[in-house]
Amino acid sequence: MRVLLSLAALLLLGSAATAQAQENRDNYQPRTLSQIIEQHRVIAANGTSGISLLFSADVFPSRVKVTYMGDKRAIPASRKEFIAEWAKTRKLDRGTVDLFEDELLFKEGPTEYWLPVQKQVVPFFAEELKNGDVVELYLMWIGSRTENGATDWVFLVNEFKR
Repeated sequence: MRVLLSLAALLLLGSAATAQAQENRDNYQPRTLSQIIEQHRVIAANGTSGISLLFSADVFPSRVKVTYMGDKRAIPASRKEFIAEWAKTRKLDRGTVDLFEDELLFKEGPTEYWLPVQKQVVPFFAEELKNGDVVELYLMWIGSRTENGATDWVFLVNEFKR
């Protein structure tokens, strides 16, 4: 299988910017998942066959309002590999990748999204929320993986607020 690695930019921000984005809530801008996707849809769908990876030079720290659906699953292998490759481009250690083991199901409008959530935060969703609750997520968009015309938009959830 041919793999085409397309970098929107070579991710010059490094790990310090990622750590800052995760820790400083002021860096998170109000957005929607659909806004981020629409803004990058053309470059993600570059018409190649096989697999295309797009790593974002700007992690778009965002506050998004979604509905918590109450479902949890392990991150699929292809998405976990994508997160690991993204971390390599950012020169982050394996510990960053290991922060993400599970993803939770959320809904924005009619669209459902499985989003990887930091493992130390995952238990608080079930403790503090019930299915159907609206929640504000603090997340980053790290890129997308396109295979045979289907694009997987990868967001990482760092925190949430009711």
